[in-house]
Amino acid sequence: MSIFSKYGYFMNISLTPQLEEYLKQKVKGGSYHSVSEVVREGLRELQRRDEEAKQEKALNALLEKRLTEVKAGEKGIVVDKNYAEDLKQRIKSKTRV
Repeated sequence: MSIFSKYGYFMNISLTPQLEEYLKQKVKGGSYHSVSEVVREGLRELQRRDEEAKQEKALNALLEKRLTEVKAGEKGIVVDKNYAEDLKQRIKSKTRV
């Protein structure tokens, strides 16, 4: 399948017949004006998921650091046994959009 770029060139991509049909149906259904719009939307979704995964990784690293501090008794932090798991669940729920 060829997609025309606004920069004046065509980009060729290989799709399975099922994916090509899916793209066509999205356009035919009226949600999109062109196959290019469908592809752009898919790429934006991939970017969003990548960014979300990056943020979750950073949050998990911070959580692990704080847990290490707690276990080492630094900063006088006192927590109960469920604190870490509760915190992790709250962080995960906030990163899901």
